[in-house]
Amino acid sequence: YIRSHSAINKLSNLLANSGYHVFRFDYYGTGDSSGESGEASIDQWHDDIGHAIGELKDISGVKKISLVGLRFGALLAATLPKPTVDRLVLWDPVVSGGAYFEELKALHQIMLVDNTRFNAPGRHTPKCETGEILGFLYPSSFLQSAGLHDLTNTTWAAKRNVALIVSSEHEQYEQLRLRLEECECKLDYSVVATDGDWGNLAKIEKILMPY
Repeated sequence: YIRSHSAINKLSNLLANSGYHVFRFDYYGTGDSSGESGEASIDQWHDDIGHAIGELKDISGVKKISLVGLRFGALLAATLPKPTVDRLVLWDPVVSGGAYFEELKALHQIMLVDNTRFNAPGRHTPKCETGEILGFLYPSSFLQSAGLHDLTNTTWAAKRNVALIVSSEHEQYEQLRLRLEECECKLDYSVVATDGDWGNLAKIEKILMPY
């Protein structure tokens, strides 16, 4: 959220200035929304997307909806139950929910071992708590549910209009592109070279905002 908020905000403003109706929101337990991260669930976040779609339709009167998802948000958008959207834009998507949280857990362990950067006055030194990953709590049920979501199971993409936008040519994105080309979907694939080094612990508190 720290590294993606400005990017989403900038994109929303660009789209709005181009004449699109835009609705940007924070998932339950994140950002400005109510709740705590430890209360999050995949079902709740899918419901949040559904409520956002309904709110945008009520406010603007639009009939066609596009979802733009960044990182884990792209995985959530693609796996939305009973999708009612006309276009999916997947921006540097998390391809596998299970693999993604294993990567975050590995980063968390590195942070616990090499915590000198957290020892500045007034800084919180991270502690190892059950369910804590990089300072946020995730229920075991959330992690189990996230592990069931994988974009390489392309049943979600059948007959969909999908844009896959990535910041670098990565093996996992190439494999996803090939899988999507094999299924019955209309695919636009673009590489927009930007600083999309999401797994770099040294940049964990820095904004990654493509221009």
